[in-house]
Amino acid sequence: MDTSHTEVVISETPPPEVRYTSGLCTYTEKLHNGVWAARSWNPSGHIEFPGVGSTESAFILGNADGPWGGEWQWVSSTELDDDSGSSRHADD
Repeated sequence: MDTSHTEVVISETPPPEVRYTSGLCTYTEKLHNGVWAARSWNPSGHIEFPGVGSTESAFILGNADGPWGGEWQWVSSTELDDDSGSSRHADD
């Protein structure tokens, strides 16, 4: 396998899911009950089966007063063109 491979795969099928791949590492987050959950991380290039993985929050936004409340919701996704050909961008 090409270890320089990078990819972002976005699945808008409920629940929405985003998979990041860099070399052999894969990291997947899904939108679960209004929270982006860190579903799986794998250093050997394997992708977990759907429905498997954590529902723990992938990140928390906040400040010194504590975390900000609220829920995330999926609106849309688009891949942005990059004229240099050296990078890819996902916009949501």
